[in-house]
Amino acid sequence: MLSIYYLFAICSNEKLLKVFEKPVAGNIIYMVSSLTLEIYLVQYAVFTDALNGIFPLNIPIVYLMIFAVAYVLKCLSNLFSLVFAGEDINIKSVCRI
Repeated sequence: MLSIYYLFAICSNEKLLKVFEKPVAGNIIYMVSSLTLEIYLVQYAVFTDALNGIFPLNIPIVYLMIFAVAYVLKCLSNLFSLVFAGEDINIKSVCRI
């Protein structure tokens, strides 16, 4: 229980909160945090040992594949949400994170 409080204290630090104000780091953190559910859902389907022959490069390749599939899943879920809500469908609302 103490570790949860300690993690909260670290994340509430002023220096760490300023990271979100920076354009690159803040956008990356926001993108990963908004795709967390989709990443969790698709990661086991994307994990493969077919790329073990190129070991150092397979880790970023698999990460990029997971993020790409998670983004497609997020777009599809936005599309289904718009269809079932009866709203107008435009590409910006479908592809927003």
